[in-house]
Amino acid sequence: MKVSLKSILAAGVAVAALGMSAAAATSTVSSTVDQSGFFGPQINGGVYALTGGTGYDFSGQGANALTSVDSLTLTVTSVNDGDTGAGNYDFGHLFLALNGVNTGIAVNGLLDGQIASTTVTGAPNAASATALLAALQAGTPIAATLVDDLAVTGRPAGDQIGISGLTQTTLSITGQAVSNVPVPAAAVLAPLGAVAAGIYARRFRRA
Repeated sequence: MKVSLKSILAAGVAVAALGMSAAAATSTVSSTVDQSGFFGPQINGGVYALTGGTGYDFSGQGANALTSVDSLTLTVTSVNDGDTGAGNYDFGHLFLALNGVNTGIAVNGLLDGQIASTTVTGAPNAASATALLAALQAGTPIAATLVDDLAVTGRPAGDQIGISGLTQTTLSITGQAVSNVPVPAAAVLAPLGAVAAGIYARRFRRA
């Protein structure tokens, strides 16, 4: 098969224009929504709605390109009598759950007998990270609840927890995302240029 110098160079230009390479980079997506307005008994094994409506919405941020969920940052505001301050009986026993799966991240800093806000950051457990990644890739909303440990001791009878529906909660998710980036034209054209030069040299020697 006879290949001309012109056809090789033309092919090189076309490949360089289309050349793409997959690259991974750290990405963070964030959603802020209204809180639920939940008010009720705080009990061992209790589940308390945190997000109102359908939950956190990460659409339009490229969340479906995430390939891992490495860390979560949650902010909750104006929670009444959360009992997770240092020394409170629910410290280390109230956890964030997303779409019904406990992340293992304790929501500490909500003080006994007070209205308080807190921000916590942590790595979700494997089960939660897998479920969360599937939801993000499918583009579905993510509902949040606070769940109480079954093993809490010293809980007073008639204890209540209130989550203000007049304020908002924010969830930020950080992970790895893969995107296509252009390959520099020189990287594609260099080997083609070498082939073309060889053909030109052989033609010159025959002349």
